[in-house]
Amino acid sequence: MERDWETDDKIKQQEMWKDVGLVRFMVRFSLWSATGSAITQAACVLVVINFYQNETSNTSKLLMVSSEFFYDTESSPAYELTWIFQLIASCLGAFAFANLDGFFIFAIFHLCAQLRILQMDIQNMIVRSKKQTFMTLLRQVVKRHLYLIRYKFYKS
Repeated sequence: MERDWETDDKIKQQEMWKDVGLVRFMVRFSLWSATGSAITQAACVLVVINFYQNETSNTSKLLMVSSEFFYDTESSPAYELTWIFQLIASCLGAFAFANLDGFFIFAIFHLCAQLRILQMDIQNMIVRSKKQTFMTLLRQVVKRHLYLIRYKFYKS
């Protein structure tokens, strides 16, 4: 992928840069929505905890994620710290998944741009065949196509 971006051909660079704005928007949207959903879940749990403790006489404290701990989560500083760490962990987990989604989005758009460049190379083969032999150009296009097929199947 890095080698693809190091090309000196301005037309190929423009083709690769064509979808970068959309990819950037999709990755940012993914990151914000994942983090927002973790924070929304935390807010909903706080509302449920407040309602649950007001409606029942049960004094047990509910956590954001019900879990088993080796320490007492009912005591005051341990409960709040556990709750905060669970919130941070859920935000980090959502952030990690969103980053992975963003990488796949970028890889798919990059592969699409490379296929468009390959299509342009095939369309320009007749024009360029005056300078080089047709078989040499065809060999280059086939090598590039095989590289893209290997990239698609081995990187995903």
